[in-house]
Amino acid sequence: MSENGYNLGFLIDGFTKCIINSSENDDVAFNANPNPFGGEWYDFCMVNFDVCVCTARIHGFFQYATNGVPTNALLQESHTINKIHTRNMKDKTMYAVIYAATSELDYDTLERQFVSKFILGNVKRHHYTIDIANIVGPLMAIPNIDSDKESLFAVCPYRWWGQYFLSFIRKCSNTLLVYTEMLVK
Repeated sequence: MSENGYNLGFLIDGFTKCIINSSENDDVAFNANPNPFGGEWYDFCMVNFDVCVCTARIHGFFQYATNGVPTNALLQESHTINKIHTRNMKDKTMYAVIYAATSELDYDTLERQFVSKFILGNVKRHHYTIDIANIVGPLMAIPNIDSDKESLFAVCPYRWWGQYFLSFIRKCSNTLLVYTEMLVK
């Protein structure tokens, strides 16, 4: 935190699981654990940045345990570093550490395409700490076995599969109807 002038130590409480109320008002559990059952378990999610929505892998959750730390959340509330420190203010925000994709991908695209490829960015440049309020919802990610481990496929959320296939069947039925009419003429 030395970039904002704070050079004192601080403690955080880290978590491997966080239950978040998603945009559809359902509680969703997100996991980020390096070795729960002999292998890693890092959930994927959609993240709302101010300028776009993109996919990300969650690497952990934390809250600041030390009072008086000038966190981004407190500084964005127009508190000064001195005021935060002297009033011993506490940031109660739950944060997620994420590893984001190189380009944006939103739910509308997934709804239209059903499956979309995405690539996780450079580890040093695409790691972010975000407020969990910016997690839009869960994401099903499947490894792309024909590529490196950072290349994955995102799948349309299960709750939208019925609508996707209904639209697909209607589109195919209309195409078949037009083709049949052409043959009859």
